[in-house]
Amino acid sequence: MTGREVYQRAVALLGQEETDVGYYPALALVCLNQMLADCLGEQNALDQAFGKHSFVTAPELLELEDEVPYHERMVSECFPYRLAALLVAGEDRKEYNRLTQEYEERLAKYSPCCLIEMRGTG
Repeated sequence: MTGREVYQRAVALLGQEETDVGYYPALALVCLNQMLADCLGEQNALDQAFGKHSFVTAPELLELEDEVPYHERMVSECFPYRLAALLVAGEDRKEYNRLTQEYEERLAKYSPCCLIEMRGTG
């Protein structure tokens, strides 16, 4: 999935058309690169689980057309929500909070360690 595809999904989550959001593309690239840094731990945990080489440092996209070099499913399921939240952070705090919560819940599935409460049946 490319940065542009993540961006297009984020814009769609906001109920917008790409033609209506003039400054978002430039902001999107910066946000995507920060997201790559933020999710380095999750990506490296996935790489280790699948016997792949981990990243030493977070990769960076040079343009939106670049391929996001992280696990396809994690990027597809999580990144559009975080990017959408970051794009509206200064404009709509309620929507930012809603999208951030959705992102965090989705990303938790990819965290290196997920603690699950176990309840007895007795």
